[in-house]
Amino acid sequence: MKIKVVHVLLLGLCINTLYAQNLLSEQEAVAKALKNNFDIQIATNIAQISANNNTIGNAGFLPSVNINASQNGNINNTHQIYFSGTEKEASNALSNSLTANIAMNWTIFDGMEMFMDKKRLQILENMGETQLHFTIENTVYQTIMAYYTCVNEQKKLDILKEALAISKERKTIVMKRYSLGSASLPEVNQSDIYLNADSAAYLNQLLRIMNAKSELNYIMGQEAGTSIEVETEIPVTKGFLFHDILTKVQNQNSEVNLMRQNMMISELELKKSRSQLFPEISVIGGYNTLKSESEVGILQSNQTYGYNFGINASFPIFNGSAVRRNIKNNVLLYENSQIALRQTEYNIQKELLNLYNAYKTQLDLLKLAKNNLESATSNFNASMEIYKQGMLSEIEFREKQINLIEAENSLLNAQFQAKISETALLLYTGELVKE
Repeated sequence: MKIKVVHVLLLGLCINTLYAQNLLSEQEAVAKALKNNFDIQIATNIAQISANNNTIGNAGFLPSVNINASQNGNINNTHQIYFSGTEKEASNALSNSLTANIAMNWTIFDGMEMFMDKKRLQILENMGETQLHFTIENTVYQTIMAYYTCVNEQKKLDILKEALAISKERKTIVMKRYSLGSASLPEVNQSDIYLNADSAAYLNQLLRIMNAKSELNYIMGQEAGTSIEVETEIPVTKGFLFHDILTKVQNQNSEVNLMRQNMMISELELKKSRSQLFPEISVIGGYNTLKSESEVGILQSNQTYGYNFGINASFPIFNGSAVRRNIKNNVLLYENSQIALRQTEYNIQKELLNLYNAYKTQLDLLKLAKNNLESATSNFNASMEIYKQGMLSEIEFREKQINLIEAENSLLNAQFQAKISETALLLYTGELVKE
């Protein structure tokens, strides 16, 4: 049995040595995630694409200019009879033609559609930035949660390490009693059972720590086996007021801002569909050149070149009522976007209230857990002295030990849950990530 306990402690020592090489703070973890996280990298590129698309050319303000050129050749057998009676005949007669031009088409009026397209591109660029900010916020939230999960699991390990040390001391006391004849063999066996149970719990907790650190490494964009050691405390901020955080949600929440921008896009689509009721006017211009040569025919060569220009106008008369149908559909889509915005706002208000209530409850539970731990610690210390005097049974002493472990875990759980609620409140209010 002593060999088993030594193996457990040695394994714990190896794990702690492996991860104690570098102490990682919460701020450092967040900084690494912001630099290396894959979701942020993808969102950054998507936002840059939206920015690249936001140009006056992409909105249709600028003309299109094309250069075209072609050369064609023919080899023909020809027999020609003229009205004068002259006849010409040629075999394998070669003819060539070269055509080139530069053409411009510039839409100068399209029912204001190009202006709405430019506004739409600007909103899409803003949405790309908002989506990037939303991704950053969620990555920071995930990083903080993963970080304090590691802290939480490490503190649980400390509790189990303390429990294991107590079980070792209890085993030593029982063995001394047994050698003196004041303890029975069942008591020795019972102490072994408790020691084995604490050893197994310690080993399982080591596994949970390794898994938690692997998850944190992934979020930070590091290899799963990268050695890290986190801090030992879970700080909890107090003093949130519901009215203040509700105001911040309405102004700063990324999800609400995305829905507002989506509603603006729907409004522009409605205006664009209405612009199709107006005519489209464009100007054209260009330069053309043509040169042809032939070994047979009326002209041996022919060359022309010069400018062309004009204006085109198109006015929709009837297209199967497609325009009016699109207008009606876009009106409904715009109404849906308004409904979706209200739905999102109400849902976030509901979630915010739930989070705030959970946060306040966890703070109250935190106070109770601290008081309960003080009582459990005092009770255990008194029981330890009584146990050493042989006036307390193994089962009764184990009960006191379990009460202490549960009190320590209750306090730790209250701290962790309060931290989760606090971080979620900051996420919803847009305060988690500052520009």
